[in-house]
Amino acid sequence: MSDVMKSSEKQSAEQKRALLEKLLKEKAEQQTKTGSLSYGQRALWFMYQIDRHSSAYNIMYAAHVRSDVDIPALENAFQKLVARHPVLRTTYQAVNGLPIQKVHPHVDAKIVREDARDLDWEALNCEIEAEADRPFDLEKGPVFRLRIYERRGEGHVFLFTSAHIASDFWSFDLLFDELEVLYRGEIQNTKVELPALPYDYWGFVQWQEEMLQSDQGQKLWDYWHKQLDGDLPNLDLPTDRPRPSVQTYRGKSHTFQLPDRLANSLMELTRQEGVTPFMTLLAAYQILLYRYSGARDILVGSPTAGRNRAEFEQIFGYFLNPIVLRARLDPDMSFREFLGQVKATVLDGLTFQDFPFPMLVERLQPPRDASRSPLFQASFAWDKPRKLFQYERGEGSFVPPDDVSTLGLLPFALGQQGAAFDLTLMMLSMGDSLSAALQYNSDLFDEATIARMVAHFETLLEGIVADPGEKLAALPLLDREEETSLLRQWNQTELDYSSNECLHQIFEQRVAETPDAIALRYEEEAISYRDLNARANQLAHFIVQQGVCAETYVAIYLEPSPEMLVAILAIHKAGAAYVPLAPGTPAERIGMMLDESAAPMILTQQLLEDSLPETSALRVCLDQQWDVIEKESNKNLDLGVESSQLAYVIFTSGSTGKPKGVQIEHRTL
Repeated sequence: MSDVMKSSEKQSAEQKRALLEKLLKEKAEQQTKTGSLSYGQRALWFMYQIDRHSSAYNIMYAAHVRSDVDIPALENAFQKLVARHPVLRTTYQAVNGLPIQKVHPHVDAKIVREDARDLDWEALNCEIEAEADRPFDLEKGPVFRLRIYERRGEGHVFLFTSAHIASDFWSFDLLFDELEVLYRGEIQNTKVELPALPYDYWGFVQWQEEMLQSDQGQKLWDYWHKQLDGDLPNLDLPTDRPRPSVQTYRGKSHTFQLPDRLANSLMELTRQEGVTPFMTLLAAYQILLYRYSGARDILVGSPTAGRNRAEFEQIFGYFLNPIVLRARLDPDMSFREFLGQVKATVLDGLTFQDFPFPMLVERLQPPRDASRSPLFQASFAWDKPRKLFQYERGEGSFVPPDDVSTLGLLPFALGQQGAAFDLTLMMLSMGDSLSAALQYNSDLFDEATIARMVAHFETLLEGIVADPGEKLAALPLLDREEETSLLRQWNQTELDYSSNECLHQIFEQRVAETPDAIALRYEEEAISYRDLNARANQLAHFIVQQGVCAETYVAIYLEPSPEMLVAILAIHKAGAAYVPLAPGTPAERIGMMLDESAAPMILTQQLLEDSLPETSALRVCLDQQWDVIEKESNKNLDLGVESSQLAYVIFTSGSTGKPKGVQIEHRTL
C-alpha cells in the first residue's frame, strides 16, 4: 500500500511539473511578438525557401581570445546581449503564404566547447570553415551559433556564426563592443548599464514601409527606374564549366594583399583625382570585367550599410541594401575619364540608396533566369573594419592583454559563406595596407582561373597608377612573364615540314604510324586514321573515274562535317585542287565563282543541292551516292602529285565586284 501511495505521489508530481511547463510555454507564446519582415529580410527568406541547405547567406566572425577566458561569464554576457537585441531571439515562418518574424521572450546563448589542442592551424581553419558553413533552420532557430576552440598554451579561438537575415557586419562591430563591456562586468561582478536603445529592428521595418509610401519613396523609385531603363545586360564571363540551369551557391574565396607600394600609389592617385578609394577600385574592377567579357554595359552590385538615420546606427539587425552601379565603357576612353563617370554614378547611388533592392527587382521585372542572380552577377564591397586586424594565423602566438577582465579579442576572419554571385571582390583597408578576397562560384570557376584573374587585376592596377590617362583597351592585364609565355613561347608553333611533300602524303604517313588512333570527332562519331583514309581513298578513286585529274578544280559545297574533310583529302589524292563554296552564299555569287574556276564537278549534300545555281558541273551528293562510292578501292592512289601543284583556290571580291581567285600550292599549305 505504501509503494502504491509513493507511486501515486510521484505521478502527481510529474503531472504538476508537466502542467507547469505547459503553462509556462503558453505564457511564453503569449509574450511572443510577431511582425512583418523588412524588404531585405524578405529576399533572404525567399532564398531560404529555394534552398534550405545553402550556406550562401551565413556570416561569420572568428577571433582569438584569452586562453584563460571564463566561459560561464562569457555565456552570461552573451545571454544579456540576446535579451537586449530582439533579432537574436527571432525565428521566421510563413503564415497564409506571407513571411513573418516571431520574437521569442528567451533564447539560450550556449557556447559549445571544442577540443582543438592537437590541431594545427590548417586543420583548425578547416574546422572553422565547416562550422561556419552549416546552414541554419530559420523556422526553429536559433539564428546564431557560438563556439570556443580550446588551444594548448595559446589563445583559444572564438567563432560567432549568424544567419544573414538576422545581422550584418556593422552589427558585428556593435555586438562585440558591447560584449567586452558586459564580460568585464561579469568578471568584476559589477552591474553594467548599457545605453538604452531608442528603436529596435521593428522600428526600422515600420519606418521603411512608411518611407516607401511617401513622396521620398517615389523620388527613389524615379531615380532607379531611369538609371536602369531599357534592356539590362547579363555579365557573361568566360567560365571553366557551363553555367548550371539553376543557380548554385557553392563558393570559395581567394585572398590576397596588394603590395604596399601599389597600395600607396593607388591612395595617392585617389587623392589627386578627388575621389574615394572605393571609386578607384570599383572602376578598376569594372574594367577587369569589361576586358574579360567584352561587354561595354556592365552592372555591378555593391552593398550599402542601410543606416542613413542616426537612430538606426546602434541597432543590431540586417540593414544591408545592395545598389546597382551601371558602367558604360568605351575602349577609347581614358581611365581618368571613366573614373569621373564612376564617381558621379556612385554619388548618385549613395544618395538614393534607401530604395530596397528586392523591390527594385520586383518593379523592374527583368527576364527570369534561374541560372543567375537578377540584375547583376558581380559584386564589389569596400570596408574599413574597426575590429578586423591582419594576423598570420600560422605565425607567432597570441599575446592577451594583462587585464584579465577583457576578452582580448583579436579578430582574424570576417566574411560570408558560399557565393551569392558569380564573383564578389571584397577590399579591406587595414591601416596603410589593402587586403582583398575574390569570392567566386566554384561550380563556374577553378581556383587556378581565379588566381590568374587576381594577377591580371594587380597588373591592371599597376598600369592605372603608371598612366591614368591611358585608354581602357590599352591598359595592361598580362605581366611580362605571362606576355612572353602567351605571345612568344606558346605561340612558337612552327613545324619543319618537307617542302617536297603534299598534305595528303603527310596524312598517309600518320595513318601508317597510328592507324587506330582517333583522327576526327564529330558530335557522337569518332573516326580513326585508318577509316578516314579509307573513305578518302574511295572518294578519290570515284572522282578520278569521273574525269578529275591533275590541276582540275573541284568545288566543295558542304556543311562542316566529316564529309568535308573526306572531300578535301580525296581531291588532293586525285591531284586536283578544291574550291570552297560556303553554304548560305547568294546563288549569283556562287555561279560567278563556278564560272571563274570552270570546275567540272561539285561535291555537295542532298539538303544543299537545291540552293546551287544552274551549272554544267557534275553534282555528286556524297550522302545520297555513298553506297556507290564505297564500292571503290580503299587503297592509296599513287598519281605522283607534287608539292608545286595547286592545293586549293579561294575566291575573294575584286574591286569590280567580280570574284578574284587566290591560288595556294601544296608546299605553301
